[in-house]
Amino acid sequence: MMNKAPEFVVQFSPESFSLTPVLGGLSNHNYRLQFQQHGRNHSYFVRQFAATYLGMDNAVELEYAAQIQAANIGLAPNVIVQHKQGMICDWITGKHWDNTAQIRDENIEKLAQLVAMLHQQPTPNHHLDMVERLQHYDQTLNAEFKTVQLAQQLTLVINLIEQHLPANRWGFCHHDMNPLNFIENEQTKLYLLDWEFAAAGHCDFDIATLFQTFEWQDVQQALF
Repeated sequence: MMNKAPEFVVQFSPESFSLTPVLGGLSNHNYRLQFQQHGRNHSYFVRQFAATYLGMDNAVELEYAAQIQAANIGLAPNVIVQHKQGMICDWITGKHWDNTAQIRDENIEKLAQLVAMLHQQPTPNHHLDMVERLQHYDQTLNAEFKTVQLAQQLTLVINLIEQHLPANRWGFCHHDMNPLNFIENEQTKLYLLDWEFAAAGHCDFDIATLFQTFEWQDVQQALF
């Protein structure tokens, strides 16, 4: 439990409510909000922005717009409250896939359908400059991690982005497709969470992130 609830949560909730921390999130604090109202139990997801949120060049209004667009086609939880300090969304009762579930054929197909639907949506007005982002991360690294090999890899990737990416693969991208950002509810519907980096971008980055973070072998990649 937290000592003091954010003001936007207090304004939304009845007098008696509970906030339970939810693990995860690099740039925010997550909670499950629960209360009873009109004889019914209610559960919501609360995301309170931490100081590091703005330090990562995130923009509240852009995240809201992206998640709302995705929620309108059933890919993300509905946003109920938008506030400069955080948001309140539908609570999804479900689970993240374990390593075994991540390589099941039916789940790979489900992921592919979700990603294809997202990438075919109208692109947001803003885009994530991947070169700028990579250079920013490189500048924040401690000196002991800045190896010659890493510098060569960075140069290679920037050259790839600037010179060799297919122009027809531009679309609505999530930019953080890792296993913890997918959740399957009790009716086996799959949702994508954490839209802070969502923007127009090159769709192959989403797919490359999936392949890497799910640790798929050639057979799973081919099926996808």
